[in-house]
Order: sequence, then structure tokens, then C-alpha cells
Amino acid sequence: MRGSICNPCSRPLASSAGPGLLALDLKSSLDDLIPTWSEEQTATLLREWGAYYDLGKQILLEKSPSNLVRYPFLRHVFPEARFLFILRHPACVALATRKLSRATVPELLLHCYVGYRRLVDAAPLENALVLRYEDIVGDQRAWFDRVFALAGVRPAPLEETISDHNKGYLDEWAANYGQEAEFVQRAFPEMIRFFAAVGYSLEPPFVSPDFRRNTSFRRAGARSARNERSSRSNIPNRPVHDREGNAYPLRANIDRLEGRFISDLISSRP
Repeated sequence: MRGSICNPCSRPLASSAGPGLLALDLKSSLDDLIPTWSEEQTATLLREWGAYYDLGKQILLEKSPSNLVRYPFLRHVFPEARFLFILRHPACVALATRKLSRATVPELLLHCYVGYRRLVDAAPLENALVLRYEDIVGDQRAWFDRVFALAGVRPAPLEETISDHNKGYLDEWAANYGQEAEFVQRAFPEMIRFFAAVGYSLEPPFVSPDFRRNTSFRRAGARSARNERSSRSNIPNRPVHDREGNAYPLRANIDRLEGRFISDLISSRP
């Protein structure tokens, strides 16, 4: 179920930012609600979500995309919950999101980067598993066994095979988006190094088996933010608009996000 979309209680919790903008909205994490969140609010949330669940099931799933940037909040509200985060190649994410967003492809790559960085900022992750889509489709039995272990249930037969939908997007990227790849590699070296740390490249071969899990995942990225800040002069300081016409000033948001989610992380490296 996607709780942030379909049930009344969570509507005030949903960011007004649409696809390709959510991670750039600093309020989307809901961290500011944690200090005053009450057990009564949790009970109300569960009661309203219950209308969409089969409460006789052992496991209930909530799969809103916004959960990527809401781990601390959800962990506070549901301390017994288990969390599964699935990363995917940023070019595939950007091209898939492009159908639903007015943002440009470089902006969508940046959005993907900021979303992943915000997950890194929430580390250490407890009762959580971070996987890559590419690894899951490559060895479904092994990775689903880890998911079953996280959920605390016995492994079950896999009734369906997950198809790899990346190839079409990566072929399209290689054929049509060379200029975008060159631009973001020049303008956002921190982003490129971060993607490399989780095994992604904007050039062939696009996916590396080297995914630095555990403590290394928290350190993914570059050592200095100065180079990226200086290269930002190439970014037009124009707003990105969502489908309802709300404006999000891209460069200003990036500057704010860097201070909160990137610089502090880099400066705290051991």
C-alpha cells in the first residue's frame, strides 16, 4: 500500500512536491514532527491505514516512495518496523521519472542523488536492509532470502521472476543523453563519486558489482564539497515547477541541502 497517497490520515504528512522534487523539499523528511508526535497520532494512523489492509496477515507493507527520506520519522513512529530500501541506477530513475515531472534530466539525476544522500545521512540504519535493484534481478533467490530474514519469516518459493527493466533505459541513455552525462559529471563531481561508491556510472559499464555496504555506505562520496560548490555557477538559478505549478528554486535548495546532508557528513568522516 502507498499510505501517503490513499489514506486520509497521512494526507497532511505528504509533501506537496511531486515526482522528481520530493528529496529537494527539506520538509519532506517530517523530522520536525518527531518531538511532538504522540501515541494517539500513531493509533489514528494505524486505524485509518487499517481500512486498506488485511489485518489477518502476519506482515503489512507500506511502500510510499517518500519513505526513502523519512526513515528517522517512521522509525520513531513504528519502532518495531523493518525497512527495505532498494536503490536503482540513477539514469534509469531519471528517465522513468521524466514522464511524471517537469524537471530536466540533470535535475532528476540530482534529485536521485540527494534522496540517496539523505538515506545515508540517516545512518546507522537499524532493522533495515539496503539493496540494489540490479543485484535483486541478478540473483533473486539469494537476495529474497535476505529480505525474508529481515522480516523474520521462513523463505518462501518465488512464484514470479522479476524482469530487468534497466536495459531499455540504459540503451536510451547511451544513445540520447551524452551531453547530459558530460554536464553533470563536470558540474557535480561529488554526485558522480557518490554514485560510483554504490556501483553506478553514467558511462558504460553502467553497473559495477562493487557496492560498499555497511559502514562504507555511510562514507560514500567525495572528501571535499568545495569543488562542487564552485561548479554550481553553471546551474541556472531558475525554479523547477511541479505539475501543480509550485516552484522550487533549484540552486538555492541544493545549497541548503549541502549544508545539512553533505558537508556535515564529509567533515565527520573518521
